[in-house]
Amino acid sequence: MIFYICAILFFFSTPTFAEFDYSAEIGTKLRLFEDDEKSYSNDYQLDLKSKLQADYEVDQYRLHIGFFARVDQNDSQRNIINFDELYLLRTFNNFSVNVGNNIFNWSVMEIFHPVDTINSKNFDSNGDLAERLGQSSLILKYEFENSFFEGILFISSQKSIMPGESNRNGALIEFRNPKFVNGNKDVSSRSDMLQYVLRYQHSFDFADIDFHYARKYDTNNPLISSPVTKNTSPTIEQLEITPYFMRMQQYGLTVQANYDAYLLKIEHAHFDYDDDSVDLFIPPISLIENSKEDFSLTAIGLERTFTYKNDHEGTLFIEYQTILGTTIEEARILSPFQRDMAIGYRHNYNDFNGNETVAFIISDVDHGEERIYSLSHSFRLWSDWKFEGGIRIIEAQNPSSTLSLSNFEGLRSIANGDSLNIELTRFF
Repeated sequence: MIFYICAILFFFSTPTFAEFDYSAEIGTKLRLFEDDEKSYSNDYQLDLKSKLQADYEVDQYRLHIGFFARVDQNDSQRNIINFDELYLLRTFNNFSVNVGNNIFNWSVMEIFHPVDTINSKNFDSNGDLAERLGQSSLILKYEFENSFFEGILFISSQKSIMPGESNRNGALIEFRNPKFVNGNKDVSSRSDMLQYVLRYQHSFDFADIDFHYARKYDTNNPLISSPVTKNTSPTIEQLEITPYFMRMQQYGLTVQANYDAYLLKIEHAHFDYDDDSVDLFIPPISLIENSKEDFSLTAIGLERTFTYKNDHEGTLFIEYQTILGTTIEEARILSPFQRDMAIGYRHNYNDFNGNETVAFIISDVDHGEERIYSLSHSFRLWSDWKFEGGIRIIEAQNPSSTLSLSNFEGLRSIANGDSLNIELTRFF
């Protein structure tokens, strides 16, 4: 409602300066997966997707529209229409007001992203690189000479989208509609908590430091549980696997620092959950209280860029992520990357066709048999066309055929997710 009132005032203002700019793309993507011999899962995905980014500026006002849509030929559960960015921005010298749908991307890492938990995600999209969903919000920002302060109020709650039963990017189980936990065993389809974020960033000559504090629902790390009606004994097939978004306080920090030819990156996020719980039914007769334990994610990265005699440019990056505050067994359920090392290389050919190659390996330090190998290459076919191809190989223990929490440990849920990806995009 606030956004529409502001938009009406915006369009009825008398402009002395106006400018319109836009970019758009339409493309198709094919993902071929290793055959998992399951009749209900999809061994390939073929989708048609489109994006639009548009800005209309009048004096100190800017209306921004960001639109994304996808239709999958083989899996209708992946179909989506998302106005991920649709906001009105008003600036007053060093102060600005933003109202509408926004994407918050504060991560500085290449592979691991501990602080990227502000937006809800579409986990039915791209596996380990999930699409962010627009967060309806009011943003007040004040800029100083070398820093800024932001206060963000969430106008409404956006649920994350869980992977469908047939989607090879997930655990191949059917999730029920996610719920919000508004108190101990107080479960609802609607949220009733005031959600907000306070953020401060300061730029030094050699480093940038970014702090934030958030009071919100954790829609990125839901508590997976299975409620039952009292005095019933359901079978495994009858259990309703439900994601629960728990209330929490989040403390985040990112640091980027230059030293000689190196770039050091640090991300840290601590998740402090409220003392709430929901019922968890464990067959055949056990009913226990299921709650979320506090934990922290910390990632450290180092980058080095090389320039070659043929004008090519390469960047070598090494990253490490660990979970703190829990046992190793608990950590393997909280995140697919608990104590993992990533080594990658990006090679930019700096040619007319924009050729670029990216390769990386993610390896679990504690469980050496768990790895992800990724290799991709992209280039322009013509001035308005782009081609990208890639392959991803996952090494992990296969999930068991029975319903078990161990199936969500590490990479087990996507152990059979080896894939070949081909994408063709037309830009306008």
